Amino acid sequence: MHLSLIAWDDSTLCRLASPPLTTMTVDVHRYGVLVAEAALDCIDGCPAQTA
Repeated sequence: MHLSLIAWDDSTLCRLASPPLTTMTVDVHRYGVLVAEAALDCIDGCPAQTA
């Protein structure tokens, strides 16, 4: 039996894990900017832009 785990963010703890974990790197800052821009678009009555 095999079990695969994938971590959402490539944190320091993920890089130090033994056995090693597969991780996805996420640009958290850019993600926050996109969410904030979409929220401001909605407040202005415009449809939110999708990336």
